[in-house]
Amino acid sequence: MKLIGYFLFRLFSFFMRIVPFWLLYLLSDLLCFILYNVAGYRKKVVYENLKKSFPEKSEEERKVIAKKFYRHLSDIMVEGLKGLGMTKKEVVKRYKLTNADEVNRVLASGRNVLLVGGHYGNWEWGALSIGLWFDAPVSIIYKRLTNPYIDKYFRKRRAAWGSNMWPIEKTREAFVKGGKESCVFVLVSDQSASNSKKAYYTMFLNQESGFVHGMEWQSKRYDMPVIYFNVRKIRRGYYEMDFDLMTDDPKSFENGMITKMYAHKLEGIVKEKPEHWLWSHRRWKRSRPEGNPLI
Repeated sequence: MKLIGYFLFRLFSFFMRIVPFWLLYLLSDLLCFILYNVAGYRKKVVYENLKKSFPEKSEEERKVIAKKFYRHLSDIMVEGLKGLGMTKKEVVKRYKLTNADEVNRVLASGRNVLLVGGHYGNWEWGALSIGLWFDAPVSIIYKRLTNPYIDKYFRKRRAAWGSNMWPIEKTREAFVKGGKESCVFVLVSDQSASNSKKAYYTMFLNQESGFVHGMEWQSKRYDMPVIYFNVRKIRRGYYEMDFDLMTDDPKSFENGMITKMYAHKLEGIVKEKPEHWLWSHRRWKRSRPEGNPLI
């Protein structure tokens, strides 16, 4: 069945490759209608997350955010498939890095760089194109797709553009092998922590939130500057990524403080344009374990 699913995926992705962008977004509008009005895709999760995150907003205000979110979600779904067949010229035109010098400056000093961000904007095009921008190897830590054939295809496509994909269970191997020369490591760190006991808990969007410890642990172990990457949606099909140095001396921070800084940074971005964050994931499905402090 997974092999059949792979062939269907390849057929559909080929179709999306030849579709012009004006038609792509008509398909996105149709997908949005199906997700929101017909299937009700994770509607309960989305509205519950919005209510807990923005209790000060009215129900009507949260409904407006939700509808905008589903439109954006549909966009990044079709854009993700479209991206697999886009040329480098097309991606560079539609996905710009505004201050890559911030990263290149650190690389020039001979150090590795840890880029951290969230499921905000279009992270898929970022993962696809980021290897084009730096004169250094790029290693991206990611969660495997459930279909191994599709997973292999995604890794192959991204490797062709200079990004090495490392499944999360091979994180240590990625840093050991990739860190032998100046390298850019990329982590999207706002997913729900699978191990609550090891997670750092802090207040985020009005709730106690557990963040994976890997970002902070790896930055300190390998003494890597931590740079936040923010993806802004300029308009449909056009994005900008900029970089903000969080720290170039991670070892000077007490445990949990870099994670808290990251959470504060992401929260400010989400509050500015909440519709561009991934509200359909179950970020708050695990409670803080007894004895795990709130930082």
